[in-house]
Amino acid sequence: MATSESDQTSRRRWVILAVLCLSVLLTVVANMSLNVALPTLGRQLHASATSLQWVVDIYVLCFAGLLLPGGAVGDRFGRKGCLQAGLVVFAVAAGLGAFAAGTGELIATRAVMGCAAALIMPGTLSILATVFPPAQRPAAIAIWASVAGASVAASITWSGLMLENFWWGSIFLGMAALAVVTLLAGLFLLPRSRAAERPRLDPVGALLSVAGIAGLLYGFIEAPDDGWASPLVLASLLAGLGILVVFALWERRFAHPMLDPGFVASPRLLLGSLAIGGVYFALFGMYFDFTQYFQLVRGYSPVVAALYALPAGLAQLATANAARRLAGRRGIRVVLTAGLAASAGGLLMLSFSGVSTPPLLSEAGLALLGAGIGLAMPPSTGAIMSALPPARAGVGSAINDLDRELGGAFGVGLLGSLTLAHYKSAVAAAHPALAPAARAGIVEAIAVARNPAAVLAVRGAFTSGLDLAMAVGSACVLATAVVVAWKMPRGGPRPAGSPGRPAAASVRR
Repeated sequence: MATSESDQTSRRRWVILAVLCLSVLLTVVANMSLNVALPTLGRQLHASATSLQWVVDIYVLCFAGLLLPGGAVGDRFGRKGCLQAGLVVFAVAAGLGAFAAGTGELIATRAVMGCAAALIMPGTLSILATVFPPAQRPAAIAIWASVAGASVAASITWSGLMLENFWWGSIFLGMAALAVVTLLAGLFLLPRSRAAERPRLDPVGALLSVAGIAGLLYGFIEAPDDGWASPLVLASLLAGLGILVVFALWERRFAHPMLDPGFVASPRLLLGSLAIGGVYFALFGMYFDFTQYFQLVRGYSPVVAALYALPAGLAQLATANAARRLAGRRGIRVVLTAGLAASAGGLLMLSFSGVSTPPLLSEAGLALLGAGIGLAMPPSTGAIMSALPPARAGVGSAINDLDRELGGAFGVGLLGSLTLAHYKSAVAAAHPALAPAARAGIVEAIAVARNPAAVLAVRGAFTSGLDLAMAVGSACVLATAVVVAWKMPRGGPRPAGSPGRPAAASVRR
């Protein structure tokens, strides 16, 4: 009888994990799916490149900026309730977005979706951490991490299929439907979970964290168009960094900090965060360039371009579970270093792309990049969660998600700006008459080019910029691997306790 009850409890945990993974899939789809749709949105909504950029980026800005407060609210008032409230708001906003008449309405609905996602995402990993016992938690985290990573490729493939068969609004309707399904499943299956001690909220710290993160993200977002030396970008980055310094000072002095500096200083948390930021820097920066490369340089349809991006996601799924076993035998330092080095190698292979390069080279580079991310994600996520006590599981989950968003935004900002800057200068040098159109974007330059030779030159200029960006990205990720190999403590993660007293989390069914 006891064995039967134990089996039922174990099965229930994995069903709960499936619901949590659906929530993860939803937030990632909302983040990445519109990248494939940008050319279509530009044509059908007569949108400028700047407005299209904000259709995508406003979601990231709201999502990442509110993650830490969202995690803290879940710890205080209940993670299931926050997750479900986020799903309700998300479903309504996505449904409205499907019928937006212009980019202004679309940007507004995307902002609401980002705010809702900040309530959804921290609850996924924090509920996982309280539902699964320590012996099963690494396997659950490996599955969660593999879904989080592979969802990027899945979302691009899915949006490509929607565009191929329906109109762009079907992407939003699909997200709304997925949110409703996840909401209904979670209503019956997810346990109520919150910190037993009900930590007090830190409104000043929350405001400072939102302002600081928003400043950094705004600078990363504007850098590809304005350049890193522009006054707006520099002011935004400096303001963001300055506010985050004030945030750190406040948290050090406040009696009930949202983010305890004692936990943040943990080498495992810092280096786990660096590793996650590094692989998402590579992943998002690559997708920003390659969704354009496949469609605008190689001439593939959205669905074919999405299928070409699949190797990265499939490789992540294939290696994530192996990463857990390897980390248990070799330690997280070895596995993290190997994953980051493989990701750097994948970017290096992608730096040899061209207008007529054999597609197999791109596929091999994408697969190697995905395999590296699959190796790095589970142990880095485990390192972050093990550095915080159960009572702060929501904040720990938010830190993990924030690392991904900041790393990804920096990847798009740095690699995207390198690609576009080199592309614009190359077009201006080869075809001065196309320079004004090239400044607006590659779509505009191809539309203005009047002969096949000029079109080929525009596409060649873009690939040369892409190659430079991938090479620089490879060097950055390799440097991250060196730091992790040098500083990450040996052995497996150790459960964290509170600096002053033990902390616990309650799970009520």
